[in-house]
Amino acid sequence: MGADWVPTRITDVAITHYAGCTVAELQEQFLLLEELASEYYGARLNTGQEVRLSDLVDETGDSFPGIDDDGVWLLSLICGSCRNPAPWFLSILSPHD
Repeated sequence: MGADWVPTRITDVAITHYAGCTVAELQEQFLLLEELASEYYGARLNTGQEVRLSDLVDETGDSFPGIDDDGVWLLSLICGSCRNPAPWFLSILSPHD
């Protein structure tokens, strides 16, 4: 949207899993990413806080276990105080050996 990248505006980090989905399917339904997720691991951040992905938890408090090759995994950085609810940063994660 043309705004400057301000790292201290990031309030949340999340990893979402879309079991059985392809990237193309998710691109077609971009506005429904939160609803389509089969797994969601996240953390609320304080200004300037660093977080390890292993610190992310789901709604029951279970820690993020890592990714596999089933479906699509996304990493999101979110500005919870911004007018636009879309993630400021979104990246596809891939497992490697």
